[in-house]
This record gives sequence, C-alpha cells and structure tokens, in this order.
Amino acid sequence: MKDKFRDEQKALAEALIDELWRHSEPKKLARLEIMGVPVAHSVGVSKAVLRKMARSIPKDNLLASALWSSGYHEARLLAVLCAEPESLQQTVLQNWLDSVDSWGLCDHICRDLIRFRSDASELVFLWASDQRLYFRRAAMASIANLAVHREHLSKELVERFVRCI
Repeated sequence: MKDKFRDEQKALAEALIDELWRHSEPKKLARLEIMGVPVAHSVGVSKAVLRKMARSIPKDNLLASALWSSGYHEARLLAVLCAEPESLQQTVLQNWLDSVDSWGLCDHICRDLIRFRSDASELVFLWASDQRLYFRRAAMASIANLAVHREHLSKELVERFVRCI
C-alpha cells in the first residue's frame, strides 16, 4: 500500500513538472541567470505561477520529496510550498539544504518552510556555526523571518539571535 502511494506521488510530481515546462518562459530563464540560479537545471517559471500551482496540490512530504529530487529549481521551489513544515523530518530538510545552489532557493526555504516549524530557532543555532555556505545563510535568513513573522519572540531568544549574528 505504501509503495502504491509513493508511486502515485511520483506520478503527480512528474505531471507537475510537465506543467512547469508548459509555463516555461525564456526571459524568465535569463532573469534567473542574472540572479545566480544555475539555469542548466531551471525551467523558467514565475513565482506567481508556482504559487498558483501550489494552491491546487495537497500538502504532502512524499510529493515534496519527489519534486525536490527532480533537481529542477522550480520543482524545488514548488516542493517547499507543498511540504508540511512540522512533519518534514529534520534530516530531509538538512538534505535539501545541503543541495541548495542559490541564495533565492535558500531564502525561499526559510520564508516558506522553516519559519513555520516549532523547532525553527533550534535549527538557527544548529546551522549558525556550520561552515557550509547555505546552512549559515539559512540560519541568518531564518532569524530575519522569525523576527518579522513571529509575534512573540522572548527577549532572551532575541538576545541569543543577536549574539548568533
């Protein structure tokens, strides 16, 4: 039964990637290149299209993982939007972060996934001293997102964030 469900999620991911290609725009690819996104693994789809697609698909971590594993930049952005923040295992999140190849994707993960996790501040402190570029970037971007979007951050936590910075 689990394998059947996995196969269904893979099929849905493939259909979503086909849909991404139908929305591909060469000038979007050129813009991605200017922003430092490796275009060899990009489709050229606007974030508006991605967000519209995300609203029509279920929140599901198996689907998100299937999208992420495609390697396409836009499929990875879509994976972040359809992942369930609280139930996504930390190891999966860290594997995703380890394969990030652009500032924009890193920031997208922080804004649309990490800030919704109850362990977000724990992840900040875990990643802040990591020598890998995008882990440290994720720590700093997560601090910014938590500061802007969380209503109640304790004074102690804010002070710890400042020391971390």
